[in-house]
Amino acid sequence: MQIYRVAEVFSDSNVFFQYYTWLNDNMLYITFNNQNVNQTVRAILHLNNLEGVPTTDLKLINSTGYLVNSLPFDKNKVLYAKKLRNNRYHLYHINISDLENNNFDRNDKLSYNLSSSSKYYSDNQGEVLFASNFLDDAIDFWILNKEEKKWIKFYTHNDMKVKFTPVGFIGNNKLAVLSDKYSDLISLYEFDLKTKEFGGIIYQHEKYDLTDAEIDRNTFSLKRVDYIDHGRLESLFFSDNEKRLDKLLDKAFPDMQKIVISENKNSNKSIIKVFSSTNPGEYYLFDSETLTAKVIAYSSEDIFKYKRQSSKIFTVETSDGHSIEAIFTQPEKKINNQTLLVIPHGGPIGIRDYDGFDLDTQYFVSRGFSTLKVNFRGSKGFGKDFENKGRGQFGKIIEQDITAAVNHIKKKYQFKNTCSMGSSYGGYSATMLAIIHPKDYDCVIAKFGIYDLPLLFSQTNLNLNERARGRIERVVGEMRDELWEVSPFYLLDNLKVPLLLIAGKKDEIAHFEQSKRMEYRLSQLSKDYETIFYENAGHGHSNWFGDKFESAYVDDFIRRKLEISKLKGENLKDIQRDEALLLADGFEDGSFIEKKPSVSFKYYRKAADLGSPRAQFNIGAYYHRGELVSYDLKKAENWYLKASNNGYAPASLRLGEMYADGKLGKSKISQALDMFEKAKQQKHEFAELSIAKYNCQNTREVKGFEDCFDILKLNEDKNNVKFKHYKDERIKRNNILDELAWDINVYKNGLVPFKQLLKELFEVNVFDVRANIKEYGIVEVVDSNYGYGRSPKVVFETSSIEAKKGQRFGVNIEFDSNEGWLHKGGNSIVKIKWTTPNLINQFGQPIEPEAYLSYVDLGKDNLYSYLIENDWELVEGDWLLEIQTLDGKKLYEKKFTTYFSNQ
Repeated sequence: MQIYRVAEVFSDSNVFFQYYTWLNDNMLYITFNNQNVNQTVRAILHLNNLEGVPTTDLKLINSTGYLVNSLPFDKNKVLYAKKLRNNRYHLYHINISDLENNNFDRNDKLSYNLSSSSKYYSDNQGEVLFASNFLDDAIDFWILNKEEKKWIKFYTHNDMKVKFTPVGFIGNNKLAVLSDKYSDLISLYEFDLKTKEFGGIIYQHEKYDLTDAEIDRNTFSLKRVDYIDHGRLESLFFSDNEKRLDKLLDKAFPDMQKIVISENKNSNKSIIKVFSSTNPGEYYLFDSETLTAKVIAYSSEDIFKYKRQSSKIFTVETSDGHSIEAIFTQPEKKINNQTLLVIPHGGPIGIRDYDGFDLDTQYFVSRGFSTLKVNFRGSKGFGKDFENKGRGQFGKIIEQDITAAVNHIKKKYQFKNTCSMGSSYGGYSATMLAIIHPKDYDCVIAKFGIYDLPLLFSQTNLNLNERARGRIERVVGEMRDELWEVSPFYLLDNLKVPLLLIAGKKDEIAHFEQSKRMEYRLSQLSKDYETIFYENAGHGHSNWFGDKFESAYVDDFIRRKLEISKLKGENLKDIQRDEALLLADGFEDGSFIEKKPSVSFKYYRKAADLGSPRAQFNIGAYYHRGELVSYDLKKAENWYLKASNNGYAPASLRLGEMYADGKLGKSKISQALDMFEKAKQQKHEFAELSIAKYNCQNTREVKGFEDCFDILKLNEDKNNVKFKHYKDERIKRNNILDELAWDINVYKNGLVPFKQLLKELFEVNVFDVRANIKEYGIVEVVDSNYGYGRSPKVVFETSSIEAKKGQRFGVNIEFDSNEGWLHKGGNSIVKIKWTTPNLINQFGQPIEPEAYLSYVDLGKDNLYSYLIENDWELVEGDWLLEIQTLDGKKLYEKKFTTYFSNQ
């Protein structure tokens, strides 16, 4: 079989394909999740030159909604549900070209929309329509009477313990549904829409639940069923053509799991997804006539650049006679650190582990750890009885099953250390395993878990309405004294090993209170523990940064606590550098987790020593500020030079500023301009502005001022770039204008062209103004007299100001034209400077006067105030406000004096 790549649709590791289906012989409808913006994106993929080497074009669909049916017997139209603002959907028979262009107006909008529907279904002609909508604890199914244009409820599924999933039509008024209503295993049943009764079983596996099935759209016969066998997706085909295709695919992709996602109407071309424990997934266009498989999309190599290992699946017999399946993955022998990570899954009811690509598994295996995942009683896929046996078994049967698998694997392989790690229920289980078997575990990583089971039933936690209580009781069991005996919070005396506690402060599933109580108790008992509490995470992360940060920190935690040797294998320096930088960024930000400068500095220093130019720049900045280290501009310069020489443009720009400002001794303009030019060559977006600034400050020629000011105009074509970049560039430019306004050289030699620049940029039409002082003193934010919100106002006239945080003081001024007439509605510009007492910031550095330009509307109030925000601003002394015209004429000067209250 010939296999070759056609096109890479996306290479971003934050993009994940979700769904493909044929629209016609040359077009596919696809959806993918873009985690960069946390949304689902819809598109039509055009396949060109299918007989030769195909090419692809991707057309994004701007309308939010979903494809109900591709209508395989109509090449030009589809049935599409368009989402409205009120979360309702309108159904359209729409031309494919109109769907691409978001043109719904001229298409057939079906007037019989079901307002409460959450999902529509149809046959392949689009004639038979039915719908489902989810209520609190039930699903209503509706069928459309097209003659009366009326939806009729034909079935209510109100037993959520029983599965009921429509698969497709198998004849007039008959559906094929996946259900376990009359069997232990989820099987494929007939369901009569008229009688609302189940018919016979179409197919049932002898051991496993069915996960999916497909009905032939032409013959209405069973085409395929899917199930999970020892963690692997298996498909059973029923037609000779499908069996032939399956054999061809087995030969082309040995040892891989395969899904036939969609076929064209002639069934000679298919979209195939191929994946395994080492392959996140590739999508192929498979031609069964020419036996060619062409990649149309694949998971980016960037998603995981380290060597992957295949998993081993085994079955264990428990002491009470049950069989459980487990998945074991080992690292390469040369990097094996002989540490086993036991990873219970979440849920625990109705969830399971698979032998598919798992990023967590492959991450830790690439670092020398072995991983073990167990489908204990309560896991789905093995029938109702197996699943129900896990209900109410927190700390008992579930952990016994996990322990049976651990004991089994330890008889076959030797380990120096064993740690338990899990999320959600897995966080609970990981903690309980170490409490129940204190001699068997060496560390615990508990993530987003529940640790106090009685707390689940508290009034403050869920308001104890009947529905919420019922959901908890179906998993945990009824509230009873025994729950205290299986809650880690009450058993922490028995925890003997280090524990890493991870939680999201916005978690609404395992509420943050659960982890805060654990933290309090761990501290009270002086246990060895660390916490990572994410500021904006819920029950897990919504982006890759959070996942990557968490994995890197867990790896670091285990190595520190167990004194495991350094990482072995290939690309070690790159791996350690990148992950040290990742951890440093997480602790530096403050919006992700609690800001910890000392921890951040430690990881930045590690990344800097491993050659990261950005980390080298950041270490230089610590010395530059005198934060956590002694203030030392020479050391700052050395670190900046390392980063600059490694190609980091911000370091080159920073060095240029230091040389120009004389921070390293006498001002060195030529050396500064060399660094700015280097930053420009390194593609720094603001380098040209900095070159212009220092040229302006050092020119003596009017023409020179005109040239450097011209750069500061920012060409209008810059509006075509991303808004954020253009906005940042304007902020940088305006800060430069503030500096130039107070520069004595510009004032003496370049005032005329500087005024002309300001006229063009800000439509300033008056420069000679006078100031009318209206009021001064303490400023507070108060309600507007006209009900237009809140704004700062002078509320008490005084020049003596109590020094306290949150105190604001200033002056309210009105400016008028001095050019012979009152220029109401005109624009002017003035210079503002606040000179403070001898303030020293938290890093021990003196604070420069705050000097800037203020753009004012003549005849209107202008408030200039100072807000005391920091501890280092709490001093007694004089605060001087100066206001001048652009050419230096004094308009107003006011001194405020701060004092400490005796109270």
